[in-house]
Parts: sequence; structure tokens; C-alpha cells
Amino acid sequence: MDPTTDAADGPGDADALRERCLQTLRSERASLRATSVVTATRAPDGAALFRFDLEHADGSAVTAVLRATVDPSTREPRYGELRADRGPALVQPGGTAPVVDAAV
Repeated sequence: MDPTTDAADGPGDADALRERCLQTLRSERASLRATSVVTATRAPDGAALFRFDLEHADGSAVTAVLRATVDPSTREPRYGELRADRGPALVQPGGTAPVVDAAV
């Protein structure tokens, strides 16, 4: 299964694309040591929300979210605080290893 979408089809549904990526990774889980799925959506106020789902083969996982906006006067990106927390084991079911705290 190809988890990509064609840009000519317009913007895709981030949740549906994320699920397609996860299905592909699950089908290959035996050969993977670590996985990452990154998606972007829009907040109601127009800000971009980047979601990072990271997982190790031992089942430890983290989900991080980064909010980004564009300064209208300079067109420079403004990044909010990166929020991260323990995530669900999405590719390697039954993971029990603790997530190690990391400085961001």
C-alpha cells in the first residue's frame, strides 16, 4: 500500500493519511527498529499543527505537537512550544518499555 497522496487531488485528510501510513508500517513491523509518522493539520485560527508520532520497536513511544504560524509582516515562521508526551504504541502493539524523558 502506498501511503502517499497525489497533490493534484487537493489537500488530504491528515487523520486518514496518518492511518494509511500506520497500516503500511504495521505490515512491515518485523523489519523495523523505529518508526516516525509526521502529519500537519490546520487549527481553527489558521495555525499549522505538526504532529510527530515516534515509536521504537520495544514499544516505547512519544507523540509531539508543534504549533506554527506565519508573521504577516515578515512572512517568517513563528513556532510555539513543542509539546511531547508518552504516546500509544501504534506500530508495535503491546509495548511496555518506559519513555525516557528528553530535553527539547
